[in-house]
Amino acid sequence: VIWLLYKFLKSYQKKQTRYIPQSVKDAVIKHYYGMCAVCSENKLLEFHHRVPYNQNGLNDTKNIVPLCPYHHALITRYPQTRK
Repeated sequence: VIWLLYKFLKSYQKKQTRYIPQSVKDAVIKHYYGMCAVCSENKLLEFHHRVPYNQNGLNDTKNIVPLCPYHHALITRYPQTRK
């Protein structure tokens, strides 16, 4: 029984990963015209999960937005500003 549980958890972990596929990143960048979703900055963009990854947020185009480092830090530190 423990072995089966171990195998199940191991296979589940492979499906859930923090890594955002390049195809999703490319689609998000294209959708937002290569700019921050808040201020239109186009340098050093970071990818932000609308629904946090640790709350089962998916790595898909509906849940990822590009943000400049300033806005990414702001939304991460002050989640109440999240819409």
